Amino acid sequence: MEAMDSYLGILLAYLLFWTVIYIVSKVFKTERYGFAAGPLYFIYRTVRFNGLLRKIASRGRMWRVVWNIGVAVGFGQICFILLTLLRNIVLLMSKSSQAAPIMVLIPGITISSESLPYILFSLIVVVVTHEVAHGVASVVEGIPLKSSGMFFAVVMPGAFVEPDEETLQRADEVKQLRIYSAGSFSNIVFGILSIVLIVNFAATISPFFNTAPGGILITGVAEAGAAEGVGLRRWDVIYAINTTEIDSVEGLMKYMVKVTPGSYIKVDSDRGEFMVKTQPNISNSSRAMIGISPFNFYAPKTTLFPKSAPYHLYMTEYWLNALLIGIALINMLPLHPFDGGRYVHSLLKMAKFSRSEEIRNVISIFALTVLALNILLTFMTFGLRKV
Repeated sequence: MEAMDSYLGILLAYLLFWTVIYIVSKVFKTERYGFAAGPLYFIYRTVRFNGLLRKIASRGRMWRVVWNIGVAVGFGQICFILLTLLRNIVLLMSKSSQAAPIMVLIPGITISSESLPYILFSLIVVVVTHEVAHGVASVVEGIPLKSSGMFFAVVMPGAFVEPDEETLQRADEVKQLRIYSAGSFSNIVFGILSIVLIVNFAATISPFFNTAPGGILITGVAEAGAAEGVGLRRWDVIYAINTTEIDSVEGLMKYMVKVTPGSYIKVDSDRGEFMVKTQPNISNSSRAMIGISPFNFYAPKTTLFPKSAPYHLYMTEYWLNALLIGIALINMLPLHPFDGGRYVHSLLKMAKFSRSEEIRNVISIFALTVLALNILLTFMTFGLRKV
């Protein structure tokens, strides 16, 4: 009942927010400044960024090589995401631990307040790189740009580049394929770069923090858990347990294997000593837990930098990777009006199919069914989980 009241409060606050936005836009007639608002969205449209996109696109020959690679990668993305989602349906139906949850990201419902800043920042990177790539590809292929801008729809921010649709539809199919695949290809490229950052995480923090971990940074404390009960807090640093030095998450896990539930352990932290009575692990009652979310502690080289900064950087890199790759793949589903749906339609026209639109619609319905089943089965299997 409390959870239902919480969701109802979130919904009412959400509707009030959009009502205020809509009223303000109408009272002050913001459309003359490029701002427009409607049911659950507002949008800012301008031509100021078009010159920048044309400048970026000035090396046309180089960009055509890049977008040709994107066309090939785009076909691979379509095959990969369809096969992955079909396999995931089977895993979800069998309730396998290998199944991946496919959910709609909704702040307060499926997105926790802790993850929200990282997700919003990552979404901004996703949409900006995606739409800039579409804009550059359109300019290179000689498609005029009408406008560009940004929006906030339902619960998520976004950006857009608006090419002249009539000219785009008259362009040959190869040009269309380059334009339609450019956005997701750019997301894949930046997603790979984020993987490189994660793999080389120590190098990314080396100018300001020690690269070798020197303890455990508590990034979260379980409600009513053992750690919370004795006063351990988020951002505390654990250096030792029962006088045994703990310098990493791996070291903590190895030590806790030897601890039995219900036993007392002495925790040495940067705020002093705490006697903690361990609790049974939720997933394995024979194992002990102290109720914390641990992260390797990297000591700052100067007091100017907060001890939590490496954790925030890591989470930003993690969500960048997850959303850049994930959204790039979902966007290449052969589902109209996703880029994948438009890509497939161009392929069908190139192959001279007489009923290309009808075939595209059938493929689109199939892709929508596959995606919807993944979302439905995720809810039935995992419920409304927060990330």
